[in-house]
Amino acid sequence: MPLDFEYANIQLFFFHPLGAMLENMGFFRIQGGCVSKDGESVLLTGPVSCEKSALALSIPIHDGKIISDDITFLYKDENGYHPSSLSSLVKINAGSIIRYYPELNLLHEAAHYENETYFFMEDINNTRPNETTLMRIVLLDKIDKSLTDFQKIHPAQILQQLFPTTIHTSIDETAGSKFVFMTDLLNEIKVYKMPLLSDIPTFYQKIQKLLNTKA
Repeated sequence: MPLDFEYANIQLFFFHPLGAMLENMGFFRIQGGCVSKDGESVLLTGPVSCEKSALALSIPIHDGKIISDDITFLYKDENGYHPSSLSSLVKINAGSIIRYYPELNLLHEAAHYENETYFFMEDINNTRPNETTLMRIVLLDKIDKSLTDFQKIHPAQILQQLFPTTIHTSIDETAGSKFVFMTDLLNEIKVYKMPLLSDIPTFYQKIQKLLNTKA
């Protein structure tokens, strides 16, 4: 099937081989988007079509930043884990723009494909993000109706979401380093589950509370 939108070609033919090369250099791919506030960041992951991007946009409208959308690259140094992105685009579906962010209609569209609109990350953030340190990983859950706040979970519960672009079934020379990186990451960064909220201000408040909690 032909790929109508150039970004899909970039993801398939450019990001994948370049991502493999970066993993040889210690920059590892994680399935999920990342947001930051005051130098601290949260990785958001969850099932497809759970509107992660719509929720993530609640952070820059409160003086935070979007670091990545869909795929996050992490590297580790003596100060912790630091997220980054190869892409300069953020996508959001038309329904979310109508319901939550009509002001995005005033921004220049990078592209429009099917029901999704792509914006330049620097237009969303207003400025380029500074280096930030990953503090939390969050699994967004739209199934557990009893979940009303964030709760700490075992790292094994999030592996299914991080797996697609993190560890591959084929064995190559980077498989060992990927396994060690992921093991260290999930041992050192606390993992939480949060309800999938349609209330954008409440979601932002919960992220802020999560960054401040010591639990």
